[in-house]
Amino acid sequence: MKVLTSTCLLVALLLGCSEQLESVDAGYESGSSTSLLSKDEESSTSISVSESNRDSEERDYLDVEVLQNHPFTLTSVISLDHPMGLVAVPESDVVLVGERDGRVSQLHFLDDGTATKGDPVLDLRSEVSTLGEGGLLGLAVSNDGKELYLSYTDQEMKSQVISTVLNSGMPNIDEKRTILSLEQPFSNHNGGHLVVDQKGMLLVGFGDGGGSDDPLNYGQDRSNWFGSILRINPSIESPYGVPELNPFFGSTEFKEEILVWGLRNPWRYSIDSTTGDLWIGDVGQDHIEEITRIPYEDLTEDNNLGWPIFEGDRKNRDESLDTHRLPNIVYDHSDGRCSVTGGLVYNSDNASEFSGVYIYSDWCDGRIRLAAILQDGSVLTHATDLIVPEVVGFSEGRNGQIYVFSLQGEVFELKTE
Repeated sequence: MKVLTSTCLLVALLLGCSEQLESVDAGYESGSSTSLLSKDEESSTSISVSESNRDSEERDYLDVEVLQNHPFTLTSVISLDHPMGLVAVPESDVVLVGERDGRVSQLHFLDDGTATKGDPVLDLRSEVSTLGEGGLLGLAVSNDGKELYLSYTDQEMKSQVISTVLNSGMPNIDEKRTILSLEQPFSNHNGGHLVVDQKGMLLVGFGDGGGSDDPLNYGQDRSNWFGSILRINPSIESPYGVPELNPFFGSTEFKEEILVWGLRNPWRYSIDSTTGDLWIGDVGQDHIEEITRIPYEDLTEDNNLGWPIFEGDRKNRDESLDTHRLPNIVYDHSDGRCSVTGGLVYNSDNASEFSGVYIYSDWCDGRIRLAAILQDGSVLTHATDLIVPEVVGFSEGRNGQIYVFSLQGEVFELKTE
């Protein structure tokens, strides 16, 4: 994150505050070598992209007016201490929520949709460091409900991804194992998000290592995990397996765990539960924020998102790339936004006409935004009047509910009228 406030060091989880903060240029500059012309305006707009969406035919009725007349409202559910996300454990009634300091607790929902928090069922506070952008940053659950995965920075500023066995939905600290770890050179751009796909593979996100403008040149370096989203098989305890569909499977030159690379700080990303498409919100530096959708069928390919040569669709360095994937949505900082918070694709039956619409936000303005890719490849976006201050993430509930998290403590449910 990049907010220039007194809370930068404490709560800069999205802004990527560097060791030497550069002045923010509110101007927009398109990358000269790309064909993407757009920026995401405050009002609804159409963005030209090259990719087509294989299920977009079902959403050709969507237009600016439909998005403007959306049915969504925000309702407060509970107030916590720096909430990071929640998971609904399959094959149980258990919903677990993680807080930045390392506590994981059960949420008990009342008939009116609000919730109360129980005592911690897992307490990692003695292991977790919240220095800089650190803390308990991600949690996910296996599709069979038998394992909970957690990502955090430890007291030595190493990123740790661990697993605990779930018994009737509850974690057993005595059955904890380390899946992987990564020593962080800086206290920012730690990434830390976790997602489990439909096949049970675990997606692990890491930033470029930190600092300003990728000083270690990790973004385009596939010999390490920095600036990448990994895809691994966590069900194999040695300590994990690598899916054969990974683009670099079997490589001796590149890390075969890498699924997507050329990222600055993929703070939040998600899998569309209907299509399997991967949506990535990658936090920009001083100019451009970006969101990229990678269709399911393209996840076996070499997907380079271009950082640090490109920041979104803007040329950031005077270097060339043979090829890289263009973002679907880009916006600059001229309207007060500063740091994208990637979201979720809406797939609930409560407002079926919005099925497939991507919901996201930005740390600085907290405004909930809607985006839809149409049949011709254009992207419609709309900025709603719904605001969550210091929005750090989105999570999906047991029945498709979407929860939005404010680092100030409030957890909201995005409901339909």
